[in-house]
Amino acid sequence: MDSLTLIMSMCTVMWYLIDNLKENVWGHLVYSNYITIAVSAVGSFILSFGYHLDLINALGYMTEVTILGQALTALAMMGGSALVSEIIEMFRVKTQ
Repeated sequence: MDSLTLIMSMCTVMWYLIDNLKENVWGHLVYSNYITIAVSAVGSFILSFGYHLDLINALGYMTEVTILGQALTALAMMGGSALVSEIIEMFRVKTQ
């Protein structure tokens, strides 16, 4: 599987799970936004370092996976909630 495809797939699955958990588990809490940020940060870094996901390597700027590239990938995955959430909502509306 292509590295960019893997990164996008992991990000989409992660945010799908986070959005479902937010609705059902911690969405009613006062600090739900902070919990979402914390869960996305932990999940992004676990996925990025666990699967050696490197956005810089995937784009062809580096020939090997680096720690900085993995950290930047985790930050990009962590901040990608808005786009992924909108895509998931679009599919939910069409299926209901």
